[in-house]
Amino acid sequence: MASMTVGIFLESYDLTGKRIYPVSQSASMDTFQYRQSVAFIRDCAKGAQVDDGLFTKDSREIRDYIENTVLR
Repeated sequence: MASMTVGIFLESYDLTGKRIYPVSQSASMDTFQYRQSVAFIRDCAKGAQVDDGLFTKDSREIRDYIENTVLR
């Protein structure tokens, strides 16, 4: 799950209308933990639009996701 430091950061700013794109590259975290982290981010980032993001082990997938989703 995302750390409390991330939660405190997100709660400290007005993120209304901002988009957040969670990305995790991990060999040890599972998809359930990733979904918990995204839910935590959504709860802490009031007013922000939080994308489902990407959980993968593949750096190429992350690059493609950023190019085709985040930067569009």
